[in-house]
Formats: sequence, structure tokens, C-alpha cells
Amino acid sequence: MALTIEEIGVLASEVERLLTGRRVGKVYCLEPHRVFLAFRAGGKDVFLFLSTEPEVARFHLLWERPVFPERPSAFCMKLRAELSGRILAHVRPIERNRAVRFTFKNTEAALAGEFFGRRGNIVLLARDRVVASLWPLGGERARGKAYVLPPAPPGTGSRQHPRYLPEAGGGDYPFSAAFARVMAAREEEIAFERDRSALCARVRAERKRAERLCARLTEDLREVAKADDYRRMGEALKLCLPAAARGLRTLPAPDPERPGATIVITLDPARSARENLAHLFKRYRKLSDARERVAARSRESAAALEALVRDEEALGRLAWDAPNAREALDGIAARRGAPRARKVKGSAATPAKGPRRFAVRGHLVWVGRNAAENMELVRRIARGNDIFLHVAGKPGAAVILRAPPGAEAAPEAIGDAALLAVYYSLGKDAGAQDVDYTRVKHVRPAGGRSGRFALADRRTLRVTPREDRLLVILAGAAADRERVR
Repeated sequence: MALTIEEIGVLASEVERLLTGRRVGKVYCLEPHRVFLAFRAGGKDVFLFLSTEPEVARFHLLWERPVFPERPSAFCMKLRAELSGRILAHVRPIERNRAVRFTFKNTEAALAGEFFGRRGNIVLLARDRVVASLWPLGGERARGKAYVLPPAPPGTGSRQHPRYLPEAGGGDYPFSAAFARVMAAREEEIAFERDRSALCARVRAERKRAERLCARLTEDLREVAKADDYRRMGEALKLCLPAAARGLRTLPAPDPERPGATIVITLDPARSARENLAHLFKRYRKLSDARERVAARSRESAAALEALVRDEEALGRLAWDAPNAREALDGIAARRGAPRARKVKGSAATPAKGPRRFAVRGHLVWVGRNAAENMELVRRIARGNDIFLHVAGKPGAAVILRAPPGAEAAPEAIGDAALLAVYYSLGKDAGAQDVDYTRVKHVRPAGGRSGRFALADRRTLRVTPREDRLLVILAGAAADRERVR
């Protein structure tokens, strides 16, 4: 359901007509796909909405204010720094492709929206070079390189009449209103189908487990039905006990309940005659005691399996636009309960502890435990003027140092943070190491989620691990962490 070139042209004209000459108030992001640029138009807030969400990638105007997160992402902060207060100059489709360029007055910054469905992106440009992007770019489109569009998706050049024409009386932005209405319905359908598919998978898995349980209980029913056979063999063995010598596997004997008939007694060759007799009666008592319990479980399991089959069939018939479809889906989900937790083996089974936290010389220090936490520190926890430290040229912990409010980071505190960077990366016996440091605003992730970073305006500090200072820092860690919290 990607935008066609014709639809992009109509939307671009509408946005340019309404917002050209107006100033960007603020930029917001709803991760992972959505960006909002706030404007004032006609005495009210209007949002230029851009989304790279698969199947509904698009841009248009919105008039309702969403609930935005309290802490913006790094990309959102970059957009705010470059675009807040800028006046929109032009909105132009790019090269007969499913992409749009938004340019602003008195700045070399521009915004490129690529609405290619699953390959969509939002790219911040400066002098036609890539500065930042919503989704990582690499190769010839990497940061710092001249901006180029990826190859056009198949069918991009074919002419298509706009599918979502505005209705009469659509207000100031009729096409955006019509398109937002259609896309909201499409998003509802996608969310419904996603939830339905996930619930179908759960019900199918539960049904298979129920089928296996019913099969096992059927076997158990057959086994408990043999209780009387064990009793009869035990009664028969009583009458011919001397003949049941050790080593025999079977022993024919007169059936005590049917005169003239013979019963074959099953024996354990490793047991004596009396041990076999005790085993037969023990088996009889165990199966007799379990008979009602197994029968009850079998009935319950059969009923549960029948209910699962009904739910699976109902889910298969359920359409997103059917009356009360969401209520029916939620009802089945409520009956099925929460999804079963997956069993995880190894280190992943241990819940994440989060970055280590310290208080050093009145400064706050965070130390990442792995690549994911290093990325979390830079993107979520750190502020622009905090100090980022990392052992030069080697994998290891990222360290963030935050000075007290209104103060600059003390050189001694930077030295202690560098000491922690070496200790948690290479150990206390690593010897002298170079530690790079810079402000967080000069740090950029490099290589996607690998935990690597590119540093600008960096400095290097030579650090030799000092066990006496390490002991002081680590000894006060518990009290320091409480103060950090």
C-alpha cells in the first residue's frame, strides 16, 4: 500500500501550499518509524507527519496531537537542533521516485523522506550530504557522503491515478484528511492481523500440545484398564507360588475367576516368586488408585482440546472489519491467557542488570556491560555535554561521566572514569592504556548495533591501572549506587 508518485505529488503540493513560510516549532519522534514536525497554521497546531512503517509508509498533515515520549531519541535531538525554528521553503518530489525533499530558508539543512515501504527512511542532509538518518545507512549512502536515492522499487515509474480522493468539504487539507483516514483504517487492519496471527500461532501450538496430552492420557487409560488383570495374575500366582522360580518370564496358571480357563502370568526374571507377587499387587493398587484421576484428566483434556479447536476455527474465520471483531479477538486472547514464557538457556537466561553506576568525586559515572548497554548509555542515558570514554582501538566498556549541575568535569574525575574504562574492558593487570574521551554530542554509533562508536573532537588520556585507587572506587560502589539512584 505504498504511496504512488502521483499521490506523493498531490500531498507535496498540499503541504507546500499550507506550510510554506511557516516556522517549525519542534520535532518529535515516535520510535521506531514516525517523525512529526510541528507548525502553527490557522491559529492551531498542525503536524507534518512522516512514517517509514512498512505497508503504510507515507507523509501528510495531521491535526491531532499524539502522546510523545518524554525522552527523545538521538535522531530526534539532531532534527531538533537543525530544524527547530526553521522556515519551510519547499516540498518537492525527488526524481520521479517515491521520495520527497523538504528544504528550509536560511540553512543548508534539508530533510529527505523515502517512502519505499519496507526500505523507507528519513534522512537529514546538509549541503546534500548525509548527516543522520532514522534507519542506519551504509555503503555509498553512509554518513558524510553525498546523498543518493536507492534504486527505485519495481513499478515506480508507472502512472497511477491517486486512490484516495478528498471528499467535498474536507477543510484546509482535504487530501491529507482523506489519506489519513484511509491509512488509519489500514493501520488498524495491520494491527488486527498481526494480533490475530500471533494468537493463531499460540492457539495452534496449544492445540498441538493438547493433542499430545490427550494421546498420552489415552495410553494411560489403556494402562489403568489393566488393573484387574494384575489382580487376577496376583491371585493366580498365590496358588502356584512354588512353580514361579527365578528366571521365568511367563507362567501359565489356572484362572481363579474362570474355572477351567488358563491365565498367563507375566513375571520379572530378576525377581523371586514372592517379589513378583508383591509387584503384581502393588501394580494393581497403583493403577486402581489412578483410574479415576486419569479418567478425569482425560475428560478435561478432551474438553480443552475441543475448545482450542473451536477457537482456532473462529480465528480462521475472523475478519478485521467484521462487527465486534476486536472484541471477539480480545475475548479469545483473554481465554487463552498470557503467552507462555520461552525457556532461555545460558547467559541470556539471566535478567539484564543495566549499566554499572558509581559516584566518583561528586560526579556520576555509568559503565556499560556489553555492546547493547554501551549503545543504551549513549542513546538513552547520556546528555550532550557528558563525557564519553572508551579504551582506544579495543573492544570494551563505554563509560559516561556526568559533572555536577553547572560545573565542568574535573580532570581527576575524568582520570577515575578512564581507570574504570580500562578496568572493565581489560582488567586491572592490563598495563598502561590509551583512553579516548570526548563529549557525548560528538559521539556517533558506527556499524549499526555492534556497539562501536565514531568520536569527533576527541582527546586521548594515558592511563595506568592503579589498584589502590580502584579499591577506593569499588569499595564505595554500594553507597555510591544508592546515591545515584
